[in-house]
Amino acid sequence: MIAVLTSELGALVTLETVARSLGMAGTLNMLGRAVFVEAARAMGWFAGPAGVAGVSALGATTAEIQTWVVGRLAIEIARNEGLPLAPAVARGAERCATRAYREWRQSDLD
Repeated sequence: MIAVLTSELGALVTLETVARSLGMAGTLNMLGRAVFVEAARAMGWFAGPAGVAGVSALGATTAEIQTWVVGRLAIEIARNEGLPLAPAVARGAERCATRAYREWRQSDLD
C-alpha cells in the first residue's frame, strides 16, 4: 500500500518514515493491537465456531482501521516531501483518519 501511495503521490514514503511519524507510543499501540487480536483469535478457537467468527470479525476490523490510519499517515508524509511528520501533526492525522474511518463505516451501514 505504501509503495502504491508513493508512486501515485510522487514522494518517497517508507515504512521507516511511517514508523518514525507514529513515534514509539504509536508503534507500540499498533503492535499491541496486533498481539491482542492474535491472542483473542487463539481464545476464540476454544469457544467454537461462534467464538472464532466473532474474534475474526474483531481482527478484520482492527486490521482495517490500522491500514486506514497508516495509509493516511503515508499520504501526509508524501505531502511533507517524504519527511517524517512532527508528533503533533502525526497525532492530528491519526485522529482525522480514525474519525474519517468511523464516518465511512457508519455511512456503509446506513
